[in-house]
Amino acid sequence: MASQPWHEAGPPYEIEPRGEESRLDEAVEVLGIADPTKRAEIRDQLRQAAAEFNHLVATDASGPRPKQINERLSRIEELAGELARALEGLDQYSAEALAFPGGVPSEAPTPDLAHMLHNLSLAAHRAAGEYPDRGGHARPFRWRWSHPKAQFVAICGWVFYDWRPNDISGTADGDFGQLVRTVYEFATGSGADDKGVGLGEYIKRAGAIFAMLRDVDAELDYWRGRLAIRVNSDRLGLGHDTGISETREELQRKIGNLLDRRSEIERQIAPIFGRPEWVDIDP
Repeated sequence: MASQPWHEAGPPYEIEPRGEESRLDEAVEVLGIADPTKRAEIRDQLRQAAAEFNHLVATDASGPRPKQINERLSRIEELAGELARALEGLDQYSAEALAFPGGVPSEAPTPDLAHMLHNLSLAAHRAAGEYPDRGGHARPFRWRWSHPKAQFVAICGWVFYDWRPNDISGTADGDFGQLVRTVYEFATGSGADDKGVGLGEYIKRAGAIFAMLRDVDAELDYWRGRLAIRVNSDRLGLGHDTGISETREELQRKIGNLLDRRSEIERQIAPIFGRPEWVDIDP
């Protein structure tokens, strides 16, 4: 049985962490949550973050390289063009034989099919230019979605933000950075790798973006509070006695603009997954 073609969402979706359970325990401790039920939820979230990271690494490593992509597209270009020309060159009897093999009507090749194949050949030729072969270990998966470590840091950021949104930062010795490195060690079974473009830079970037998200969420809370007061005052006929000068429409417009801004920030955090479904943060 032929193997399935590579796909970025292909199985296994998660690959079990290879580190010691004690590292996961340490990661849970970083968040400083005492409630046993909440700690169990955090533990599940961090285990899933580790498994998803291992999946990303495996997907990135197994994905096609530019040379392979271009070779496959060139093959499609060649075969589609050759078949199109062969169909266009059929004589009457050959075309009729295809149309009625053994005297039974079939889906006969038509000029439209040859035209479609020519278009396919041209499309394959053009598509090859989308993946320039830069040599070395160029990986299109990273070009499209960013480095697996960047995705991993973003996932850990959502977990941290779920429980301690006011404390997230990109400092190297902060709790968020410690959480990321500890979960990394749990996922991989090895020490946190900071060689080259390592975790440190991604932690710094993610911390800055989550700080922007925190500020927007604080503004949302403020304006939603004012909207709630305005709605109640309108219902009770209090007018401006509550000190809220904005109309309901003005407040709703401010909140809508902030929600748009929040969506923009979320897109910066994790382009491949967005916010993990298992992290329950209601914007």
